[in-house]
Amino acid sequence: MKFDNRVRLAVNFTKRAVIQDRDGLQLLTADRLCVLFSLPFAKTWHEAWFDTGACLTVFPESVWKEHREQIEWVRAPDKASLPMWLQTASGIGGGTYRSDLARIRVAFFDSQVRCLRPRDLYVKCVHDGGSMPKPLIGLGGGTLAHRHLGIEYSSGEAWLSDHDLPKR
Repeated sequence: MKFDNRVRLAVNFTKRAVIQDRDGLQLLTADRLCVLFSLPFAKTWHEAWFDTGACLTVFPESVWKEHREQIEWVRAPDKASLPMWLQTASGIGGGTYRSDLARIRVAFFDSQVRCLRPRDLYVKCVHDGGSMPKPLIGLGGGTLAHRHLGIEYSSGEAWLSDHDLPKR
């Protein structure tokens, strides 16, 4: 498979408001950035929301449960416990869910089937019982390692781009 260094994100404007300040009228929007992704052991793809307020990616059971045997589960060293913020996910659909931490290889692509090279991400796999509507892609845990997230509001375009990994 040929990999690209940039994929487009869909920008869905969910809320708009016109306000007035000392410079005149301004348009404020609440945007949803959507990206497609696949997992190497799954035959399907998923649509996810980029969540710029999330430090880690969050996958609902609909994404990970049937593949739990192929997932690399992450544990704390020496019988210690992971911190609580890595064992739960909250604010998603108004609830708090128990989660397990995993390292999962993820490939992002767009509607034109341009694909970024797959990368390992640290992901919270939540036990949501089917209530979480979509996966959330957080900015940490490897998502933006050697990548840039770009948004051009004037044109309504957004993208995720790869940059060369440092040579070892």
